[in-house]
Amino acid sequence: MIPVFREYLALTNQLPLVGVGTIRVRNIAAQLDIAARVIASPRQEFYFEQSDQVDAQDFLNWLSSRDNLPVSVVHEQYAIVINHLNSQKVECDDLTWKGIGSWKRDADNTLRFTASNEPYTIAVPVRAEKVIRENTSHAVQVGEASVDSITMAKNLQQQKAKFTLKSGWGFLLFVAVIALSAWAMLTNKFTPAMLSNPAKVVPTETTPTYKVW
Repeated sequence: MIPVFREYLALTNQLPLVGVGTIRVRNIAAQLDIAARVIASPRQEFYFEQSDQVDAQDFLNWLSSRDNLPVSVVHEQYAIVINHLNSQKVECDDLTWKGIGSWKRDADNTLRFTASNEPYTIAVPVRAEKVIRENTSHAVQVGEASVDSITMAKNLQQQKAKFTLKSGWGFLLFVAVIALSAWAMLTNKFTPAMLSNPAKVVPTETTPTYKVW
């Protein structure tokens, strides 16, 4: 039941406890510590309001719908938890609700609640709604020209197809050149001597750059 309590707190920021009081959620804004140059992120913490006048019918209806159980069955389970809490004795150890806090009855026979230090974070599913619709025309300003989004999308698609075609022809031409070069070398029709200069190198006498007197 305690995980269910925590889930309900995440949804409604409050948990009614009949005959005891209400656990609520306090939102704490982000805080800046200038001296330490640290920004503390926003957080939430639990606190307890004691009261004898608490209505838990909304919680019971929610739990009945969640678990697909009759309200009478849900009420029995809820009553067991509340009775166990109310039967807490002064000499007993703390009653811990994991992720929420702990309970302790003091010498004045009053239940004291101590919030848990565990970070209060529960992922709550939200309904997603599509807001961007396909095939919807929007005006798009490009420089001094104005065109609708559908026409621009078609033009971009055509340019992409042309680019892909040119890239394909370029790749085929590159492969053909490599294949012809390999064939020429394998058939000895292409030798490194074909790239060399056939002229003979004849040394010439150099004239001295100085005279002996």
